[in-house]
Amino acid sequence: MKNDKEKFKTGFTHHAYHAKNLFLLHCRFYLFIFPFYFFPRNSKRVFDADARLSHSERNVHTCGFTLIEVLIATAIFAIIASALIGQNRVFQSNVETGNLAYEIALAIREAQVLGLGVRQFGGAFTEAYGIHFEEPNVNSLSFVLFLDRTPPASSVANLRYDGPVVDPTVETFELRGGNRIVELRGTRDTNVIDCRVLGGGGDCGGSLRWIDIVFRRPDPAANIRIKLPPPTPFIGVRASVRIQSLGGIDYTVEVTDTGQISVRR
Repeated sequence: MKNDKEKFKTGFTHHAYHAKNLFLLHCRFYLFIFPFYFFPRNSKRVFDADARLSHSERNVHTCGFTLIEVLIATAIFAIIASALIGQNRVFQSNVETGNLAYEIALAIREAQVLGLGVRQFGGAFTEAYGIHFEEPNVNSLSFVLFLDRTPPASSVANLRYDGPVVDPTVETFELRGGNRIVELRGTRDTNVIDCRVLGGGGDCGGSLRWIDIVFRRPDPAANIRIKLPPPTPFIGVRASVRIQSLGGIDYTVEVTDTGQISVRR
C-alpha cells in the first residue's frame, strides 16, 4: 500500500512537471508571436496616433476620386449648366415678347374702354381715346395712349394724334427686353395695303408713317387712320403691329374696324 502511494506521488509529480514545462512553452510562444500579430511587419511598432491617422487617410484616399476624375466631372457639369442657361434666356425672351404683344392688345382695349366711357357734352361726344404707333425705327421703342381732344376749329375730335400739345398723353408704354416694333401694316377702305418695315423693304412700298387707332363713344368700332406722305390720313379697315424679340420670335397684334383685337404668332 505504501509503495502504491509512492508510485502515485512520483507519477503525479512527473506529470505536473511536464504540464508546467508545456505551459511555459506556450507562454514563450505567444510572447514571441505577439508583436508580429498586432503590429505590421513594415510599421514602426509604436502606438503613434499620428501614424494610425495617416494610415486611415491613405485608406480614404484610395477609396476617393482622383484629380482627373474631379476635373472631368466639373467640365461636364459646366457644359450642361451653360446649355441650360442659354435655353433659359431664349425661353425668357420668348415669354417677354408674348407678354408685350398682349400688353399692346390690352392697351388698345383700354383705349376702347376709356373712349366708351366719355361723358356726353352739349349733345355730342367731343373727345375720344386712342393708341398712336410711330413708323418702325431704331428709336421707336414706345407707343402712347392719348386723349383726342377737339381741335379749336372743330366741334368734335379729328380721330388722330396731333402731338402732346394738342392731344395729351395718358400713358406711354415702353418696349423692354430688347423687343422692338419691326412692322406696321394698314389696310385702307379701298383694300390697298400700306406698311413700313424696320430697315426698309417689305411687300407694300414702305411709305407708311404712323397708325392711329381711336375709339369714340357711342360706337365701339375702331377708327383707324393710316398716315402716308400726303397730308390727309387715309381711313383704314385693318391695322397690325408686328413685334420681334432678339431671338427672332415674332408676334402680331391685329385690330379691325369692327373693334376686334387679336394676337397671333
